[in-house]
Amino acid sequence: MPLFTFRFPLSIYHFLLFFVLSSACNAQPSPHANLTLPDGSLLRDKGKPNLILAVGQSTCPACQIDHFALERFYKRWAAKGFEVVYVSIDKEAEDFAAFYAEDPWETQHDSLRWDGVLVTKLKLIGTPTLYAFDKNMNLLKETENAHQMHYWLVDNYK
Repeated sequence: MPLFTFRFPLSIYHFLLFFVLSSACNAQPSPHANLTLPDGSLLRDKGKPNLILAVGQSTCPACQIDHFALERFYKRWAAKGFEVVYVSIDKEAEDFAAFYAEDPWETQHDSLRWDGVLVTKLKLIGTPTLYAFDKNMNLLKETENAHQMHYWLVDNYK
């Protein structure tokens, strides 16, 4: 007879392990994987490996302040593996062209504004809004400004 015998029922650990493994086998594609940007490209083709999607307007005072913060944080985010795509919902294309001409990241103009496909699918309720996606287009974080996004990235992506 052995000195030690271990007889115990299945623990919570075993249950969680089964749940995680079975969930991984049944993974569904992200609902954001097929989001279409205003230029017709897919959102999933932009992030290498991760993506921050910013939505704003050049005529919005909060967006103007946020735009300067984006300029300050852009290189740090790129170093952490996040590409930035900025979608403007400006009413006038001239406002968009004048304000975003010097940006180092990709910018696009959505002339449909609040009725655009991207805005309605993301259920956008105000600008500025930033979304962080991983390489599988799973939504990691939604924030109201660049500072919130930056502090979240600093805490979660060393």
